[in-house]
Amino acid sequence: MSWFLQPLSEDFVLDALSQDFAGPPAASSLQFEDAKLSAAVSEVVSQTSAPTTHSAGPPPDTVQSDDKKLDDALDQLSDSLGQRQPDPDENKPIEDKVKEKAEAEHRDKLGERDDTIPPEYRHLLDKDEEKND
Repeated sequence: MSWFLQPLSEDFVLDALSQDFAGPPAASSLQFEDAKLSAAVSEVVSQTSAPTTHSAGPPPDTVQSDDKKLDDALDQLSDSLGQRQPDPDENKPIEDKVKEKAEAEHRDKLGERDDTIPPEYRHLLDKDEEKND
């Protein structure tokens, strides 16, 4: 680089970067004198890496002890239930529980027989019969 980077204090960099986040501008707000200083600040900021955060899970021995506790509780519960007794009706064939049988029922639909046709539509049938004769 053709120009020399001067080391900047942390306070100066923090004040320069937080200037936009502050409320109304204070009388003693920092002004960048030239573009070189602004470029230096942005280069320093771009070179610093953001700290990484890792969420730590429970220690491995805690996970194993929790699993062991759950297994012990499950074993105690299954021991308290006893052995499964076989159902004597388990292998019997399924029989119908409904005793009555369905009955076929014939219902005359409207228009199937001549006497079920309404009187105001009978003249239509009479015309059809005359055409067929």
